[in-house]
Amino acid sequence: MKKVKILIALILTAFCMTACASFSNMSEQDAYDIGYGLGRAASYMVR
Repeated sequence: MKKVKILIALILTAFCMTACASFSNMSEQDAYDIGYGLGRAASYMVR
C-alpha cells in the first residue's frame, strides 16, 4: 500500500509540473514555496 501512495504522489507531482507551463517565469521564492508544498503533501501521503 505504501508503494501505491508513493506512485500516486509521483504521478500527481509530474502532472502538476507539466501542467504549469509558467514555472520558468516564476521567482525563486515562488518555486521554493510550491516545492515545499508538494513535499509536505507527498510526506502526508507516504505516512
